[in-house]
Amino acid sequence: MAILRSDIETQITNYLNRTDLATFIADWFITAHEDLQRLHNFKTMEATIEDTLITDQSTYLVPDDIKEPILVYSWDPATTPPGVIEFYEIKDIADVRERRFLKSVDDPSVSDLDEFICAFWGERLELYPAVDSTLNNKKIRVDYFRIRAVPGTGQSNWFTNHAFDYLRYRALMESAPFLGSDERLVLWERLMTQAYSRITSSDVPFKVAGPLVMRG
Repeated sequence: MAILRSDIETQITNYLNRTDLATFIADWFITAHEDLQRLHNFKTMEATIEDTLITDQSTYLVPDDIKEPILVYSWDPATTPPGVIEFYEIKDIADVRERRFLKSVDDPSVSDLDEFICAFWGERLELYPAVDSTLNNKKIRVDYFRIRAVPGTGQSNWFTNHAFDYLRYRALMESAPFLGSDERLVLWERLMTQAYSRITSSDVPFKVAGPLVMRG
């Protein structure tokens, strides 16, 4: 059964037992929802975007919800199954610009640096080297962790369904300036910590699920 955002906000209201704080609860829920995603990369935050590669183009737009890139690679959708062409090593933007500069001045060391790298800068993906004719009309794909949007009042998502206890107690912690030395704050903080531990510990095995492989 889905747990709606409104269900959790009603719980928060009931826990507070303060009608004068009702107007703050929506903001506190948003804070809790954002805070949880800052603290941990959950499987539900994984996403993929792709774009078509164009000869001589080295800059591609990416969405503004990227929290952390996982993998960047070019691939050919015409093959069966679609085959990876190149993996890009994720670097700092300074590394990409340095490679471009060395290439532009024909620095003799550039041959030793001529590898496929990329960097995220603002809302752009910067590639080096620029796309050549062999990659034209192929695809560039980015696997990444995204910041998931806060659900609407009458909606649910993975976090409301599986981390509802964390969201509840984390939101309640935002009431501290209004409650002063209220002893409930200590209890809510402890319950929030316990909820976070449970949700992250159940997410980690899911990420690494699969047969163990011996490495020599």
